[in-house]
Amino acid sequence: MVSAMDDLANSPDLFFDVKADLLPFLVDRGFAISLELYEPDVFGNCVIKLQSNDFLIVVTRDRTQVLMDIGLPSKPDSLFALGVLIAFTEGSQDVQPLLTLEDEIPLLLRYADRLLNKSLLTDRAGEIVKFRREWSDRRWERLRKDTGEQP
Repeated sequence: MVSAMDDLANSPDLFFDVKADLLPFLVDRGFAISLELYEPDVFGNCVIKLQSNDFLIVVTRDRTQVLMDIGLPSKPDSLFALGVLIAFTEGSQDVQPLLTLEDEIPLLLRYADRLLNKSLLTDRAGEIVKFRREWSDRRWERLRKDTGEQP
């Protein structure tokens, strides 16, 4: 495990929440914490990576948002947001915003068998990227309409 936290007493609650509320459900799938990064001087941002032989889950706190991304350790730069993966597998046109760990853990656990699937993340990665791009375009179009902004 790589750790960038000098003093666990000053580490963020998110680290303890991931360790207590998420990791126990993933240990049987071979997951362990592979990185803990806490930046108290940068809005208290935090990154925790959970990794198995086959999968990578990255939990990030960026200011007040907590984001969970899933991917493959062999392709750590091509992670997909939990909400995007769920919407894609459900055939939904919209992605629900997930901003707290309390929202994301139950969803990850409910969809784990479908999301922690190598063929989804390899064979269908191109489709997921296209879905994510199209969803993002629709979201920005709605925002422009709502604010009256011209393209």
